[in-house]
Formats: sequence, structure tokens, C-alpha cells
Amino acid sequence: MVKKFVTPPDVIVVAVSPANADIATSDGIRVAREVDPGLVRTVGVLTKLDLMDRGTDASEVLAGRAVRLKLGWCAVVNRSQFDINADVDMSAARANERAFFDANRDKYSIVNCGTGVLTEMLTGILGDSIRRRVPRVRETIDGAAAALEQELRCLGTSVPSDRGALMHEVLISCGEFEKEFVKSLEGGRGGGETIRVIFEDKLVNSLRSLNLREFYGAEFVKSVVDATDGYQPHLVAPELGIRRLIELGLARLRDPASQCVRAVDRVLRSMVERSVEDGAGGRSGAASSS
Repeated sequence: MVKKFVTPPDVIVVAVSPANADIATSDGIRVAREVDPGLVRTVGVLTKLDLMDRGTDASEVLAGRAVRLKLGWCAVVNRSQFDINADVDMSAARANERAFFDANRDKYSIVNCGTGVLTEMLTGILGDSIRRRVPRVRETIDGAAAALEQELRCLGTSVPSDRGALMHEVLISCGEFEKEFVKSLEGGRGGGETIRVIFEDKLVNSLRSLNLREFYGAEFVKSVVDATDGYQPHLVAPELGIRRLIELGLARLRDPASQCVRAVDRVLRSMVERSVEDGAGGRSGAASSS
């Protein structure tokens, strides 16, 4: 669970280790090495200096000779369980801590000893970290603000609450849409020109590929007329047969015509969407300039 909070590269790791145990087996340093292999964002905190064996001290660790940390070490003396049970307050605990380090001035430097020093150290590290990351945060905020402003411009002006003003706004928007749609239809831009190509080229080529001249061969026409006449041959013109031939021909034209309609429908839909976007862009641009 601890790793989840100290793994991000922007996090300052505070590795707490007891001074009365071997620093090489410290769980705090072990976890710090796993998430910060170079120990460049780890602060070491030594506790329980008052419980060390007589004749030993933590000067080697505090000097960074045992484990070198870029941000350094700091030693503190906290309340013991006896002090907690005796309701020793934090002010008295800090006074006892200062007395301990004053009494052991020959072993420990006042530069990196004491809760007050640790507080100043962590405050300075945090301040430096924030100052380094402020430009990045500002860029993120500016980018998000610019995106929101662009979205607001695309949405256009606010909807009027007055019915008359609302109707006026709707009519203006419809006029802008019509203007953009007609411009696209008459001026090309993937609109009118594309539709003309669909009708004059693609549809014509599809109809020619049907080869209706071969389809309406003499033998086929005769067989259709005879089948339509039945037992009563026609006297003048084979009206029923002609109707049947027209129906068969129209059936062959259905697929090319349907494909043409679908292609034109796609173009018109694209023109409508583009006209709506261009009309909205023109309205929002006019609103922002005003």
C-alpha cells in the first residue's frame, strides 16, 4: 500500500529508520530503493537515537557515509511510550529533544538534528518541488482554459430568454445555414460538383454497363410479348407486352439508381453537417468580435 503513494516520480519519499537497528536492513530504505533507485528524491529520518547502545552513535549515517541520499538525513528524538503514558505534551517533548542533542553535541551536528530542522528541511524541499512544477501546472491550466474557450466559441452565444429575441436568433441561424448550404451546393467544395459527377459520370457508366440493347434482343422481346398475350394475340400494338418489357427494364435500373440515390444522400448529409459547422463558426466569430 505504501508503494502506491511513493511510486510517482514527483513524490518526496520520507524514509524513517530506527537508529538502534542496522541501517542496511531498514524497511524504509528498502522501499525507497525500489521506487527511487538513485535515492535522489528520498529524505532519510533517523529515530530512537536515545535508545542506541552505549558507545555507538549514528554520525556515520547522518553524514551520508552509510547510505548516501541526495536530499540528506535528519535525526529526531520522539516521545517514548513512557512519555506518552505520562501525558508529556509536544512542547516538553521538543525541549527534551533539544536537551538530548545539546548533551551529545560532540556526536551530532545541530545542522541536521531536531524536529524543527526536519520541518524546515521538508518545507524547503516541498517549496523547491512546487516551484519546479509550477510552469508545467500553468501550461496544463492554460491548455484546459483555451480548450474550454474554444468550445464556448463553437457553442455560440447564449440562448435568449425572450421569445422574440429567441425567434430572431433562430431565423438568423437558419439564414446562415441556408447561405452556407447554397454556397456548398453551387460553388463545389465537395458538394454540387460531387453530385454532378455522381449523376453525369457514375450513374451513366452504371447504366451503360447494363447493356440494355442486348437485354432487349428480338428473341427476348418476342418471348415476353407472346407470354403476355396468352391465348389472345394482340391486334394492333402489344400494349401488355410493352408494359411488361418496361417493368423488366426498370427492375434492371433499380440497383444503379439506388446506389446513385445513396451516394447523393451521403453527399447531402455531409454538406448539411459542414454548413451547420460553418454557420455556427460564423455566428460565434461575429459574436466574439462584437
